[in-house]
Amino acid sequence: MAVSPAARLAVVVLSLGLRHAAEVARAAPPDAPYSDPVAVCEVTDPRIREASGLAASRRHPGLLYVHNDSGNPPHVYVLDRGGRVRATIELDGARNVDWEDIALAPSEHPERFDVCVADIGDNQARRREIVIYRFAEPELPAAAAAPASQPDGAAAPPSGPAPQGTKGRSAASLPRSAPGELALRIRPSAYRFRYEDGAHDAEGFAVHPRTGDGYVFIKQPDGRGRVYRIAAPWDDQQTTTLKSVAALRFPETLPVAKVVTAADISPDGRRLAMRSYACGWEWELPD
Repeated sequence: MAVSPAARLAVVVLSLGLRHAAEVARAAPPDAPYSDPVAVCEVTDPRIREASGLAASRRHPGLLYVHNDSGNPPHVYVLDRGGRVRATIELDGARNVDWEDIALAPSEHPERFDVCVADIGDNQARRREIVIYRFAEPELPAAAAAPASQPDGAAAPPSGPAPQGTKGRSAASLPRSAPGELALRIRPSAYRFRYEDGAHDAEGFAVHPRTGDGYVFIKQPDGRGRVYRIAAPWDDQQTTTLKSVAALRFPETLPVAKVVTAADISPDGRRLAMRSYACGWEWELPD
């Protein structure tokens, strides 16, 4: 699902890290330590015309990964907090059938993370399998990774060998799309999955930052969705069958408020947030 059908996207950053522009109603206690949502920037780049997923970089604080919905090129854009595109990452060999969400997963290397793009949308519930593309957070030159408040500089490609990811192949620099913007081509690892009980439409995806387990949240019109777990380590050599591990249960409210359209787990692994068409929900997770 796109956050906005227009070319403009108001990016709202919540302290929990809910990755979509939305007014959020929380199920947390009234004394939850969160401030009101803060509008950080407005994205006007015409290439980001149907944003469907947003995640904060762990390697480059202050930068965000965003991608478009179905039918668009297989590109992930790196934004700064001023709303400017600092880098474009082309996922070599990937297809954007229906990209719905994006998350970061713990890497094989300590203190590093991989970017996971979830191609899980299936409006007609006809797909035989879904795909998650995974690649290591790329190295960015200082000019591309600098905060928006710093003066812009010419972003030269990284010196030395191309950065190697724990997931996906090496990144190659391409000609820049705009002054100061870096273009990368990365061959991601493609993980293929099928559900044990047939095809489903899904828009929410999250990865636990400690265990590396992934979770796909099924989108049901009546709000009775289910959760499917991708146990770590993931296997990119065969199609893995996913089993349901939980049923979603919400407080009594309108069905539209219980249709999951996005999900995220906080960096400390203690809270799960999900967005619906009408509001957002939050749960505390066990240690």
